[in-house]
Amino acid sequence: MRVIGYGSFLNKESLAKTIVPRPVELILVKGYRRIFNLKASHLRQYKVQDPLKVAVLNVIPDAEAFLNAILFEVNEDEFEKLKIRNKNYYTKEVEVYNFKTNEQNGTAILFIGKKLEHGERVVEDHYLPIPQYLELCKKGAYDYGESFGDFFMKTTYTTDGKNLEEYS
Repeated sequence: MRVIGYGSFLNKESLAKTIVPRPVELILVKGYRRIFNLKASHLRQYKVQDPLKVAVLNVIPDAEAFLNAILFEVNEDEFEKLKIRNKNYYTKEVEVYNFKTNEQNGTAILFIGKKLEHGERVVEDHYLPIPQYLELCKKGAYDYGESFGDFFMKTTYTTDGKNLEEYS
């Protein structure tokens, strides 16, 4: 099965903690906005000091939006490992497009943040990115080239409506 990586999965070292490295394709996902609005399930690993800087990446439906991502193949066992890692997400099959040509490239599985975890609301419109997580994702995106990294910065948003180029 084909899986989409748009956050920490962009970072090769981070993804390798869950599945063995493999070839990836650079893609676009249309109809979704990438946003830092999901409270991380493993906050302790980040040693967060600011109670608002708790967010990891999520996607929300937005007909006018699009984002760049990677596409990779996994078997059923690997997919289960990814679902355990992303326990705050559900999955949906969506169409994907080639990053360079914009040609339709079939479908793949997208992880979308759940609004609740154990009865607690974990998607909020006032969360800010966890600084270490933000850097991990940026590094991952730029490892695929400057144009891919720049596109990531333009199509990734904070809850105040700023993209990462505007966020400081």
